[in-house]
Amino acid sequence: MNSYEEVSSIYKVSGQACYMVIGHFLDDSLNEFIQEISKYGRYSLEVVVADKTSRNKII
Repeated sequence: MNSYEEVSSIYKVSGQACYMVIGHFLDDSLNEFIQEISKYGRYSLEVVVADKTSRNKII
């Protein structure tokens, strides 16, 4: 994870997931990241897409 500049935070969490990764990916770099981490175990993915230039808040 440390080798990806797009990853800004990693948290160990309780519950069904083990870790929460916060990153900011462009284009196909998210697909490449997912392919790479899938080598190390199963994953569940939830993606939030937001336009950071917008002043609208996501609720």
